[in-house]
Amino acid sequence: MLDALTLGPSDADSVLFLLHGLGADGHDLAPAVPYLNLPHTRVILPHAPVRPVTLNGGVAMRAWYDLRTLQPGPDRENSDHIRQAMAQVRELVLAERARGVASERMVIAGFSQGGAIATALALSFEEPLAGLVALSTYGVLVEEWDALVASHAAALSAFVGHGTTDPVVPLERGRELVEQLRRRVAEVRFRTYPVAHGLHGQELQDLGAWLGHRLAPRAPLTSTR
Repeated sequence: MLDALTLGPSDADSVLFLLHGLGADGHDLAPAVPYLNLPHTRVILPHAPVRPVTLNGGVAMRAWYDLRTLQPGPDRENSDHIRQAMAQVRELVLAERARGVASERMVIAGFSQGGAIATALALSFEEPLAGLVALSTYGVLVEEWDALVASHAAALSAFVGHGTTDPVVPLERGRELVEQLRRRVAEVRFRTYPVAHGLHGQELQDLGAWLGHRLAPRAPLTSTR
């Protein structure tokens, strides 16, 4: 199972999985977590495997999949790595299910490469989820989505955020992802921010409000006697 940084209460009944981008690790997004204001949610930030990345001259780094070029095309990403990463993160999700957290109380989120994995996994996960978050990212395995997307994904809600000056994943790719999602899920909240390939303060505030609604603490049961 993937190693991961875990923040928040161990007895939480809601979980946010937050996947980092290329060359980072789970600690990279940890400073953003307090700004989401989710004190009752456990946040799991997994570390991607270390592997050579063609785009970076074959240097080994944490990467969810090998990236060969920044240009869109069929040979851009290693699809086998993508499927492996989806299976590895899915294992973490199932571990939380085994701990007693309902899938409807889980959100799968990610930034850049992590967002691509989060999107593909959330669409294909075998149980309903509380939501999907895709930040500064794009769709992968899109040519397989007709077969990959689970039927209950039609009820899924998604938050998509993207920087207007992103030189790594251009805004147009984020818009393409939004259109792809809108054909398959119930709701897509799309927001852009004046930032390059990174997270904006207003984005974290907006995302925190969205997550707070999706993962609001359940009211305790009260006796009617």
